[in-house]
Amino acid sequence: MLQSKYTLLKLGGAVLLFMFSYAHPTHASQIIEPCSDTHVQQNPGKPRCRMDWQELRRKQEAFTTQHAGLSQTEASFFFPLFHELKQKQRAIRRSMHKISKEMEQGTHTEKQCDEYLEQIGKLRRQSTDLEITYYKKWRKKLCASKIIKILSADRKFSKQVFDGKVK
Repeated sequence: MLQSKYTLLKLGGAVLLFMFSYAHPTHASQIIEPCSDTHVQQNPGKPRCRMDWQELRRKQEAFTTQHAGLSQTEASFFFPLFHELKQKQRAIRRSMHKISKEMEQGTHTEKQCDEYLEQIGKLRRQSTDLEITYYKKWRKKLCASKIIKILSADRKFSKQVFDGKVK
């Protein structure tokens, strides 16, 4: 079970943070709330903890704003677009995961496998195209070096959450 969850972890963003919270609930005590035993009994196989996504988002924005040196105006321009991009990318990752799960079930013909690879490639290109579109949107009000600092700060924040350093 951990192996398949680790695979999802590599897909990034929300899944990465969820997997961290599920695997290491003691490191994220202010972000994660344990579920009741009743919830666990009624929902077998579901996570035993609940992520406070709003709190995590606030911490991510504060971290990114500080580390990238964003002004209030820059932050208010950037973050709505950033969260919009991440939401669209999560939908793409869910589609990729659904296709992958379908392919793991049973045996498939060479043609089905080829179609699977085509679908996954198309979804990855779609995600990359989305990023490029948002980079262009951000460039309307932010310089390229500032965007690079923002993306670097976002990666650092995700790593800190994964490592249990965000409380």
